[in-house]
Amino acid sequence: MANTTNTTNNQSSQVAGSSRQKQVEQYDWRQGSSESVKEILQNNRFYLPPQEKFDSEEMRGTVQKTLSENIGEYIVAEFLIGTDLIMRKQGVLVHVGRTFITIFDDQSDFFITCDIFSIKFVYFYQPGKRPQHNFNHLRDNQQRRLI
Repeated sequence: MANTTNTTNNQSSQVAGSSRQKQVEQYDWRQGSSESVKEILQNNRFYLPPQEKFDSEEMRGTVQKTLSENIGEYIVAEFLIGTDLIMRKQGVLVHVGRTFITIFDDQSDFFITCDIFSIKFVYFYQPGKRPQHNFNHLRDNQQRRLI
């Protein structure tokens, strides 16, 4: 019985490893931090579901489609929190789901998953360019209250 359980666990971990490899290979890592992101995904330290393509007729022209076409790019996203607070998050865009995005903060070495429906603006940076401040480290002057 123990051999059957071990065989089943080994087979499922091989399938998970194979799925992980496909997931890692689908990304186009254009930024300087991309090797560390790729390494984290390969070493199973962070899991992302398979990337959707958003190719259906109803998804054309949506935020999800636009963002999914820019995976691997460095972004700053502004989110509306409540009715009067804008919060910024920045990093390499690594995944776009139907209801969320995941970005990797290469300066602090962590992933951030964000609600896609709170996004109001997304800034795309040219290769090699970065914002002057890291907006992921909250300070009073980096949150804007709307009046």
